[in-house]
Amino acid sequence: MAIIVEDGSGVPGANSFISDVDALNYLVDRWMHEAWTDQNNILVREGWLVQAADYLNALPWRYPQWRPDQPMAFPQDGIVGVPDGVKVAQVRLALLAKDGQLIPSVVAPTVLKETNKLDGVGEKTREYARPPTNVPIYPFLDGLIGRLLQATPGTGVQSARRLVG
Repeated sequence: MAIIVEDGSGVPGANSFISDVDALNYLVDRWMHEAWTDQNNILVREGWLVQAADYLNALPWRYPQWRPDQPMAFPQDGIVGVPDGVKVAQVRLALLAKDGQLIPSVVAPTVLKETNKLDGVGEKTREYARPPTNVPIYPFLDGLIGRLLQATPGTGVQSARRLVG
């Protein structure tokens, strides 16, 4: 698999917002490169970048894509190019992808039953579902791309990082 970098112009076949070389340069500048260069197979590193791009493409972005059939979240109306925060987010997510799935299979919510005895009236039973706890939230994304994502009313932008299904 080869990385085809989306530069914000609607590159056909794009599958990443940043190249392996640019990702490495970012990490070297921050002394984080050992985690990247431990894997000397470029195809594996590019796989991590593609997984990170898939995660980013699944987020609810604020602005619409130029074309509804484009595979990448960018280009978007009102934004020129691909914002640096998106590229940095992809590198940070790729480092996480190296250790496992970014979007794990979602477990169905746990249904809990609670029965309370009421004085002289009988019983009252309530059922409720506890949301799954294995859906990851990546707080660093708020600072990098939070302003570019749709906010969910009443819950803030952080809820955009909860991917279900």
